[in-house]
Amino acid sequence: MKSEKMRKYLQRSIQENFALPAFNTLNIECTQVIIEVAEEAKASVILQITESSIKYIGFEYINSVLAIANKLMNIFVHLDHDTIDETIIKCLKSEAFSSVIIDRSKESFEQNIKDTIFIKKQAQNKLVESELGIVGGKEEDIIVEGSIYTNVNEAEEFVASTKIDLFAPVVGTAHGIYKDTLKLNYDLINQLREKIDIPLVLYGSLGLLDELIKLCIQAGMNKINIDTELKQNFIKGFLRYMDKNFKAYDLRNVFGEAKSSMKEIVLHKIEICGATGEI
Repeated sequence: MKSEKMRKYLQRSIQENFALPAFNTLNIECTQVIIEVAEEAKASVILQITESSIKYIGFEYINSVLAIANKLMNIFVHLDHDTIDETIIKCLKSEAFSSVIIDRSKESFEQNIKDTIFIKKQAQNKLVESELGIVGGKEEDIIVEGSIYTNVNEAEEFVASTKIDLFAPVVGTAHGIYKDTLKLNYDLINQLREKIDIPLVLYGSLGLLDELIKLCIQAGMNKINIDTELKQNFIKGFLRYMDKNFKAYDLRNVFGEAKSSMKEIVLHKIEICGATGEI
């Protein structure tokens, strides 16, 4: 089963100290880029999509595309940041998805555990990711001011109680474009790695220097979420083409330039995570 392969691969990342880059997609073009670059680099990657992107595209449409992607040996499909149980259950039942997230980080500690356990029971053999603490910044249509770091003791209890497969702590990054000074807590990552034996997920990697991402991986992060930079590079390529060809109307040519621009950042992130040639 694909989800079991994903589980084993993530456990291997803990032992061998590398990370899986997790790239967000929001249309066919972005999906094509992520798959093509992963295939060319012989790298295993996570292709993930959010609740709002599924709503934008339509579940049946994107599900059929992701089902093809999930059949590829090196692509794992993940539902990213979802707060609606109905969507999570739908993705758990779909052959397209290997894993899902249940995000109840804004709820109380007790409610977060209760809701996460409910989804974990529905997951059967599929992987479940969950979050503890509050990551500041803007993600999709959600804006959160400030961050609340994850407490190590609570994290240990949370993972033990919920039996989740991936754990996303808050360690000083933020969603979207940073407005405040970054305060990454490497000691916290190290402490979490010592206490928790499942893969750790890093949110909000935008703007982190390559060396900082590498330090996070060395400290114990195993899944690196990448979203905003993909959109930025896609749009840069789009605008660059239109600036030179302002009368262009063939979207295949316009999107071709946008995809080429996005490819550069996808390959770079694969290399930073140490995932190249990891199939």
